[in-house]
Amino acid sequence: GSCEAAEQLLRLCAFFGPEPIPADVFTQNADLLPSPLAEMARSEANFADTVAVLLRRSLVHHSAGALVVHRLLADAIRRPLPQPEQSAATATVPKVICR
Repeated sequence: GSCEAAEQLLRLCAFFGPEPIPADVFTQNADLLPSPLAEMARSEANFADTVAVLLRRSLVHHSAGALVVHRLLADAIRRPLPQPEQSAATATVPKVICR
């Protein structure tokens, strides 16, 4: 559902740089994302619902079609993740942005 997808989105965003991340990076590359985020990203409306979960909790900012995660929050998310999850995220980010 939206909450699990939102958690995946936030974790993935934590591995991008501190600059705004265009939301269409996710919606145009849904096939590269983990499930259930992939399913949510295939629909603009569902993806907007996923982002809204994070916005309501002030975990991301949304500006001009881009998502921004504060550097300190991103670091706090990355640091405790188990190595397999870190590796999966660091492998996904370049695929999504270089496609």
